[in-house]
Amino acid sequence: MSMSVTALHRCVIALLVAFFTATTWLYVDNSARTADAVMTFIRQQAGTSARLQSAGESLIQARQLYTYIATDRSAQLGDPVNIIDALTRRALGLVPEHRAAFAPVETTLSTLRAGLLRMDEMRQADEFSDAMTALTDEVKRHLALALMQGEMAAASGEFPEGFSTFLNNALQALGRIANAYLRARPDRLPVFTNLMGKIQEDVARLLDDHENGLDQAALETLAADLLTIRTNVPRIRDTNNDPNFQNYTNKSMADELRRRWDSAMLAVQNARQDHARRMDEEALMRVARIRSAVNTFELASGAILVLALAALFAAGRAVSRRVRELRRGAALLSTGHLDHRISQAARDDFGKLAEEFNALAEGLQSEKERTREALHALELSRGELDARVRERTAELTRALESLRLMDSVFSHSSQGVVICDADLRIVDANPAASRITGHPREDLLGRLPGDFCVPGEVDRLRAALHDALDRQGRFEAELDIVARDGRRVPLHFLMARLGGEAEGPSHSIGIFQDLSLQREAEKRLAVQSMRDPLTGLPNRALLFRESARRMVAADPEHPVLAMLLMDLDNFKTLNDSLGHAEGDRLLREVAHRLTTEAGAGALVARLGGDEFAVLSERLEDEGHALELARRLHASFAPLFQTAEGLYRANASMGMAVFPKDGDSPDLLFKNADMALNRAKSHGKGLIEVYTRQLADQVLARAALERDIHAAVAGRHFEVHYQPIVRVDQPVIAGAEALLRWRREGELISPGVFIPMCEEMNFIQDITVLLLDAVARDVAAWRAEGQTPHVSVNISAVQFSDPSFHERLAHILAARSMPREQLGLEITETAIMSKPELAANTLRHLREQGHTVSIDDFGTGYSSLRNLQRFPLTTLKIDRQFISGLGSRETRAIVKASIAMAKGLGLSVVAEGVERPEELDFLRDCRCDFYQGFLFSPAVTAQDFLALLLRQQSGTLVQEETFLLPPLLH
Repeated sequence: MSMSVTALHRCVIALLVAFFTATTWLYVDNSARTADAVMTFIRQQAGTSARLQSAGESLIQARQLYTYIATDRSAQLGDPVNIIDALTRRALGLVPEHRAAFAPVETTLSTLRAGLLRMDEMRQADEFSDAMTALTDEVKRHLALALMQGEMAAASGEFPEGFSTFLNNALQALGRIANAYLRARPDRLPVFTNLMGKIQEDVARLLDDHENGLDQAALETLAADLLTIRTNVPRIRDTNNDPNFQNYTNKSMADELRRRWDSAMLAVQNARQDHARRMDEEALMRVARIRSAVNTFELASGAILVLALAALFAAGRAVSRRVRELRRGAALLSTGHLDHRISQAARDDFGKLAEEFNALAEGLQSEKERTREALHALELSRGELDARVRERTAELTRALESLRLMDSVFSHSSQGVVICDADLRIVDANPAASRITGHPREDLLGRLPGDFCVPGEVDRLRAALHDALDRQGRFEAELDIVARDGRRVPLHFLMARLGGEAEGPSHSIGIFQDLSLQREAEKRLAVQSMRDPLTGLPNRALLFRESARRMVAADPEHPVLAMLLMDLDNFKTLNDSLGHAEGDRLLREVAHRLTTEAGAGALVARLGGDEFAVLSERLEDEGHALELARRLHASFAPLFQTAEGLYRANASMGMAVFPKDGDSPDLLFKNADMALNRAKSHGKGLIEVYTRQLADQVLARAALERDIHAAVAGRHFEVHYQPIVRVDQPVIAGAEALLRWRREGELISPGVFIPMCEEMNFIQDITVLLLDAVARDVAAWRAEGQTPHVSVNISAVQFSDPSFHERLAHILAARSMPREQLGLEITETAIMSKPELAANTLRHLREQGHTVSIDDFGTGYSSLRNLQRFPLTTLKIDRQFISGLGSRETRAIVKASIAMAKGLGLSVVAEGVERPEELDFLRDCRCDFYQGFLFSPAVTAQDFLALLLRQQSGTLVQEETFLLPPLLH
């Protein structure tokens, strides 16, 4: 029994083992098949999900690229290349020498063309690298070089004007279009085409996979839409530059493509939703199958093999958990959670499946990152596109505004403007053209510019117009036309060709201006230019022209013509006192009297201001000319009526006679003017006749003025010193500094050149020169221990300057000369011309420490009362009184003058003492100082220093004789 039990046990054990083995084998086999089926399903559905997601995202990116391509208006390569080809073809027609001059420009243009073509190839291949940047920079350099060479060639004038104009216009267009092409963004059509190809490839794979459960009809419709989009987008891009095509055909094509885009994107979205739903259902179904198989195994072996049931249950739970993880991962992937990963703890099939799942997720996530970067780049491109659109919009706005301004200029221009076609027939005209010609705009259209010329000039004008336009591209001339009302209208007419295509300009522009008012103004100016506006008399120009005419037509029997110039005396006084209106009234009356007295054959002219001229008719001799001058001078005898009563006017006259005194108007006028100046310098109301001696005197004075000018500029003046000696004893008390001028080795008297320096306004310069020399000599004497007092003469011109004392102080300070060592001598005439100013200036000079002497006392109109008013220190008696001491009256005057000066506290210096008896008289009158040839003439600074040193050594006096010879030995 026991054996049976044992056998049974063994049998049961064997059966259990066999059952466990079979069950285990069946379970393992079922699990493997289930895992393979699940893995295959996940792979299939994950690939389908990835393709759908990729297709959807790529469709969004492709549509953005389509928007970019559809709105792109970038410049095309053909535009600058066509311009370069047109320039090259035009250069072929040049003559050999012009072709050789154009060769550098042609070479640069050829290099530029090759660079543009290479750049376009790189753009088509989407090759935007450092090589592309270097090529762009090189193209820009060649473009700038071509523009510079072309502008220099056009401006050189070596080429025909038509070619230069064409070259300028072509270069401007090339610069604008080529720069636009260089600034244009890359062509995105190749990117779009590649992206659409990828989408079509994904859809084709979905169509080939019949187990993905997707709607095949919808996929086929999607494939057809994608093919239509990919085929027509390049056509949209290529027709963007055709406004007519874009306005009509392209609009319908764009609407159709928009509908296709919407349909394709909706189909992809629906496919993704259906696929996600099917994956959920399939996953649930497979899980249910696995659970059913597990339950079957559990029921078959549950009662017998508890441990196997537990193991199977545990394995089932593990498989269920792993399947749930896979299902959850697939669901998350389908909803876009690409960062989800499945644990890979076990190295079984589920672990491998999890590894493949994670690899797929990482690939999808990387693709998503690349897609995000592409979308970001696309967003940047869209921003650039928006900026480009705004820029082009602004350019169009400016262009429209420019067109409006040009239209406004065309309509409101005061000049006539007509636009002509290639046959020079008028196709448009502005209002000014109608106003000038008198024809309404409708009558002008279709007519030729030559139709309006005066009779007989039509054919000539047409021939000249066509010839100039063909050769030079422009025609310009002044011509007369006949207006609609028959008036002759003078015009300034300009016609020029307008720039056109390579085969030649198609239009011309004509601009013309009415010269009627200008011609009338020129006539009036011609008359006015020969007349004095105040008196209506001929002016200087007409006087010279009539003089020349009369000289040419001189009659041998009556050869004499007299030219008389006159200047009213004291006219400025009348003008200042009574006003310019009365002055003009007097001038008109003078003109009337001269015209009446000169006679019908003479010409009376006003030269300006108060200057008149009379050109006589032909006279027999000079006596008749002088008689005419006297009659004219006598016409001033009657008093002139003014607002303040009667006024006596007079005139100084100068006369020259043709042909003796001049054989040309200029020479005759110059000599008459020389005689007039002589008359005015000798007094008022005189008649002076030109002579050769007068000319010599004028030439001599001119030469003297020229030499004075050179002497002042070259500082050729010398300073001599005449000692001032005490009367009571032979002691040198000081010296008077005297300016000397040596001209050609001869000393010129100060009485000659000092007044001329005052007239020439050089007195300030020679005074500075004098003070420079005195300061230099005083410094040299001081170095020898000598400090004599030096006095200098001040002219009336300088003394009348209120700031003279300030400028004098500045000059002395700059030369470091003590003020108390310098005395100033002023003539009584200079003081009494402006007493108040003189008193103020003298007070300042005394405050500065200078001694002040009144020079040449007695020659003017000084009086004791005047001497009391001024702060003087010294009175100098003029040499004419000293030389006249032989007269009792003169001695009385000198004696009284010395006594008067002593009474006022002034020291007295006698000038021009040359004889011992004159010195004795001065000593008896208690005169303080004297100077003159009796002691010494004016000597150089070195000789004066020698006198001072001899005085210091005691060898100056010999037996109290003050004669000149012993002093100079």
